[in-house]
Amino acid sequence: QWNKKLNVNYAHSGNEMTEAEIADLSENLDIQALMAYRIEVGRKTHEVVSRLLPNAFNQKVEAERIKDSKKGRLAPKKARKLKMGIRSRIISHLSEGMINYPEINALWLEGADGTSTSDHLSDIDVVIHVNSGFETKALSICENLLEEIAALDLSYEEPRQHPNMRYKVFHLENTPSYLFIDVNVYSHRPFIEFDRFNDSEVPIVLFDKKQVIQIREHNESELQQTLRNRLHHLENTIKQKARVVKYIEEINLSKL
Repeated sequence: QWNKKLNVNYAHSGNEMTEAEIADLSENLDIQALMAYRIEVGRKTHEVVSRLLPNAFNQKVEAERIKDSKKGRLAPKKARKLKMGIRSRIISHLSEGMINYPEINALWLEGADGTSTSDHLSDIDVVIHVNSGFETKALSICENLLEEIAALDLSYEEPRQHPNMRYKVFHLENTPSYLFIDVNVYSHRPFIEFDRFNDSEVPIVLFDKKQVIQIREHNESELQQTLRNRLHHLENTIKQKARVVKYIEEINLSKL
């Protein structure tokens, strides 16, 4: 309901929300609505949203933690709800901890958060845009911030061929096993483009000091051609499903 209100009444009209309206959203923890509003409408409300979100996140997470520690083992629905609270806490803590570094230009989420499909099985896809040469430091800052929440039982960097593109995956102790934190650090381009029509890749901007994120528009003919190309690749990928069957059979045979 709030997402609909934000998209229709604010994003398309260009009007700014009042602080009271933002506070109401923050109090009710409508995270996706606030994030959608912040990327669509503009920068003026950024400071207000950034100030209100973390407090609401942390208050909610602490209340959940106290309640659950008294009740013992969590029911499945409660476990899912608690995971979403932990997720929100991680996101807000990273945003608060990174925004004041001048070398960090932007921080945003992709994946399930961007498409508003996150659930108790979703990981967190974090993207950090930095000045060239600050990649290693950014990963270190990220790791230190996560360790302020809980100890890490996974901290692994996968190699990348491009020196200005880094990827590292983290997991916090005593958090759901599926809650991996995938961190990408970019400095290879001054701007990162997203296609407005592509609802499978949507950035949720936590902060953007240099307008790194660019939303690209398409005319009708470009859009049609892009969609045709995408369909072509998807169809030919699906035709290779026999590969999956083969791998499964090979694994099963190896167990005999």
